[in-house]
Amino acid sequence: MLVCFSLLLVLQGTPAVQDTTDTASRGRPRLVATPELIATAYEDDGSRALVARARAARTAQDSSLIAYDALSKRRLTVRFGLGENGHERLLLRSEGASRVRWRMGVGAHIDVVAARTAIPLAYPGARVLSDMLDDNPVPYFPGREGLVGFSDVARSRNRRQSLMIHPLEDGAEAYYRYATGDSVSLAFPDGRRIQLRELRVVPRAPRFDVIVGSLWIDVRSGQLVRAVYRPAAAMDIVKVAMDDDPHAFDDVPIWVKPLIFPMSATVSAFIVEYGLVDERWWMPRVQTVDGRARMGPARASFSIEQTFRYASINAPDSLPPITIARMSDSARHALRDSLRAGRRASSRQGINDDDDLVGLSCPPGDTIVRRHLRHGGALPVEIRIPCDTAALAHSSELPPSIFDSGEETFGVTDRDQVLKSLGLSVQPAWNPGPPSLHYGLTDGLLRYNRIEGLSAGLRVDQAFGAGLSGDIVARLGTADLQPGFEAQARRSDGVRTIGAGVYRRLVPVGDWGDPLSLGSSIGALVLGNDDAFYYRTWGVEITGQRQGAATVTWRLFAEQQRNADVNTTFALNRVFGAHDERANINAVHAGEVGVAFGLSEDFGIDPRGWRFGTGARLEGATGTFDYARAAVDVTASRGIGSSLEAALTASVGSSVGTLPPQRLWYIGGPQTVRGQIAGQDSGDAYWFSRASLAYGLVAVRPTLFFDVGWAGPRADWVSPGRPMTGAGAGVSFLDGLLHFDLARGIQPTRSWRGALYLDARF
Repeated sequence: MLVCFSLLLVLQGTPAVQDTTDTASRGRPRLVATPELIATAYEDDGSRALVARARAARTAQDSSLIAYDALSKRRLTVRFGLGENGHERLLLRSEGASRVRWRMGVGAHIDVVAARTAIPLAYPGARVLSDMLDDNPVPYFPGREGLVGFSDVARSRNRRQSLMIHPLEDGAEAYYRYATGDSVSLAFPDGRRIQLRELRVVPRAPRFDVIVGSLWIDVRSGQLVRAVYRPAAAMDIVKVAMDDDPHAFDDVPIWVKPLIFPMSATVSAFIVEYGLVDERWWMPRVQTVDGRARMGPARASFSIEQTFRYASINAPDSLPPITIARMSDSARHALRDSLRAGRRASSRQGINDDDDLVGLSCPPGDTIVRRHLRHGGALPVEIRIPCDTAALAHSSELPPSIFDSGEETFGVTDRDQVLKSLGLSVQPAWNPGPPSLHYGLTDGLLRYNRIEGLSAGLRVDQAFGAGLSGDIVARLGTADLQPGFEAQARRSDGVRTIGAGVYRRLVPVGDWGDPLSLGSSIGALVLGNDDAFYYRTWGVEITGQRQGAATVTWRLFAEQQRNADVNTTFALNRVFGAHDERANINAVHAGEVGVAFGLSEDFGIDPRGWRFGTGARLEGATGTFDYARAAVDVTASRGIGSSLEAALTASVGSSVGTLPPQRLWYIGGPQTVRGQIAGQDSGDAYWFSRASLAYGLVAVRPTLFFDVGWAGPRADWVSPGRPMTGAGAGVSFLDGLLHFDLARGIQPTRSWRGALYLDARF
């Protein structure tokens, strides 16, 4: 999950934007707000006045803020999976709480009061990790408003400037246009009311380093009260890294690059809320970010949540100065050696930004002290960590379990209502960028199957602004010499996507797995286990997708369907005498107009607790054949004791009307009933169930399984006779991300079959 962590480092390790700057940002020259740009930046006089008032209010508050005492809490969650909409697994969850005392001219004294981290692939439950104990956000300090980015989590000396351009900094008119929006009133218990006005921020071009969204400003004071926004374009992580270092990926082996490129990230929503403290200071109260990242065929979703509660502002409390000692490399290495040897006295010395004191031990009741600089040396920080780190995991400041939702501790109370201001219509201005060309293994452009053989594609894509983008893909297979193409136009806000296109493509029949993915292509080429059935289509479509807790997809289509012949049986294992030639289905020529709908959602992240994965599909069409078909999948798993986990999958489907052969259900094979021939049974109705028992850690564990299933005429759904069955053993890696099975067919086929496949449910 390098892509996700790369993005997190960028978000967390970037100093917040200063009020003014003339320097370059990450290798890009900053634009100058000329009189012409300023003249076109404001839609109305109200927006011009609101921006000016917000800039003045920010400066005024910074000059009056001397000190504060706050309780800071944070949570980081990272999930990962394969493909566009596959099952997601928990990679990392980390929580912490700390007392932050900041004073002008001194810096921030941080006392860690709670911390724990869960990495299910490495160990069960939650632990206190030394590497995570420096991740303590500082709510605010003058000149470094935390509107953009989560800058207080990771240390970095090399960031000259914020990754993103603050819409309220001086000269931001070069990048943004502004307009006034809605108005709301906040009521306080004492009867006072505060009027808020929305400032809509629209970037002039779709760039990842500018934002689009709404800033809510107190009309009377000009203080920022709430910000809801997202980056105006997805981030190309490779390009960002190479802007800093053109040779950043020179050491990556050529065979590894297809597994990690492209690397991109999309932040769907930032929410920053401020609270009025002592009826004077608007201070950050909640900060959250949600996004998705991609690395080659893998994807990740991530969220960062931070909350702050203030005990006092400008209280007469003295804090000792924080002295950061500068050390030579030899002195730094000597310090590390002494810390590893357990000499506590050395921990009292100062360290630089890049010092990471791991494996440190000291007597219970004592304290570890770490000192470093943040924000390019502008903020000295002293972190005090109790030596009894085990107690940090059981602090009452955190939810009872690290796997709890934590809404009361970390959540935004009216989150759904807040996010309504980030609709599909909230977009940057129209400003077409240059087209880009993609080829090779990126984005599934190179694949292998028994219909096309080795099929290579070229893709040209372009962003136009206003949320619009388009791409054209052309491909040709070496075995069938049949050209394929897709031309798509889309509009997206990072969560919702609507598209329209025309296509000529090869389509897999099955509802489970992805036979055209990189993993399936490798299996087909090396082991000859292309168990899928295929047909060809050409037509037009309108598509939609919404990603969130649940992933919803829909598709309207009008297409011609026809047969696809098997054109190659080549596989590397046949060099050693293996022989397995499965025929494809006989798809019939048909013209269909229809609609398809899909829904998937996962519940629960605790590997030792209940976890559920659900999916539903509905499709209807009219034309040569009139039909409707629907199916539901449910997988439940639960830990048993300390080392066992059981899982049960149930899937059912039926139909009305007459299904063509290419829309029947085919049961048998690694994704349904293991040990049986792929497509052993077929029909217009089906059901199957898979039971598994696993032992050991989530990362690597042996499994035992038993599968049963049936497909046939829907009239026989209740009394199918003797169903097909299979059983066997396997090994699961990375919570089912990679799975190897050796299965024995029981009924009707009695034979041994091995399978290596990706993205198993268990």
